[in-house]
Amino acid sequence: MYENDWKSLQDIQRKADQGTVARFYWGTIEDGPATLREGRKIEVPLEVLDVILPADRQSNLIGVRAHSVWRRVGNDDVTYAMRFEDQYRRFRANEQQVVSGTPIASVEWLDGGQKAILKTLNVTTVEQLAGLSGQALKNLGAGGMAWQQAAAEYIRTTKEGAEVTNLIRENAALKESMAALGAGGGADPRLKYAEMADANLKEMIKDATGEAPRGNPSRATLIRMLLDIEAQAQAPAKAA
Repeated sequence: MYENDWKSLQDIQRKADQGTVARFYWGTIEDGPATLREGRKIEVPLEVLDVILPADRQSNLIGVRAHSVWRRVGNDDVTYAMRFEDQYRRFRANEQQVVSGTPIASVEWLDGGQKAILKTLNVTTVEQLAGLSGQALKNLGAGGMAWQQAAAEYIRTTKEGAEVTNLIRENAALKESMAALGAGGGADPRLKYAEMADANLKEMIKDATGEAPRGNPSRATLIRMLLDIEAQAQAPAKAA
C-alpha cells in the first residue's frame, strides 16, 4: 500500500534529490471543450513545476504537471508533488521555494568567472557542487574536478571547525556553571573534572566499566557518566 511503499522510500529519495531543484508555479493549459464551445482559445490554470538538475541540462524537466505520475511504487502512483512534497507545501503556502545549502556566491575560493559558469549550469550551492559526479561533473569543463574536490574539502573542514568551536563554547559554559554553583555554597561534584581533557574522561570511564564510551559524546555527557558511575559505586555502602 501507499503508506508502506512510498513512505518507506521517501528518506532515500530525499537524499537522492538533495542537489535537484524543484520549483512549482502556476501555468495554464487549454480547455478543449471550452475552446470549442466559445470559438476562441480558453485556458485554465494548472499547477506545474520545473525540475532542474545542476550541470545536467539534458535531464531537466520544464513545465511538468505537478500531479502527473513520476513513477509507480507498489500499487500506487507517486506524483511529482508527492516526490517534492516539501517544496510543493511551500508553493501552496505561498512561501519562498529555496534551495538549502551554502550559496556559491558566498565562498572566496572561486573567482567571479568560475561562479558565473556554475550559475549558468544551475549549480548554486556548495553542496550541489560537492555532490556532482558522472556526466554532470564532466559538463563543468576542465576545472570541474578541482572545483568539486574543493567544495567537498570546504564542507569537511568547516564542519570540523564548527565542532571544535561548539566544544570550546560547551566547555566554557560548563566551567561557568560549575564555578557559579561552587560560589553559591556546596561544591559542585563536576568541578573535579573541569580541567581534565576529554581523552582522560573517556579513559576513566573505560577503566571503571571495561568499555569505552560509544560514538562521540559531549564533554557534559562524559562527566555525567562518571558521576553516575560514582553514584552506583556508593550505593551499596549507603544501603549497608
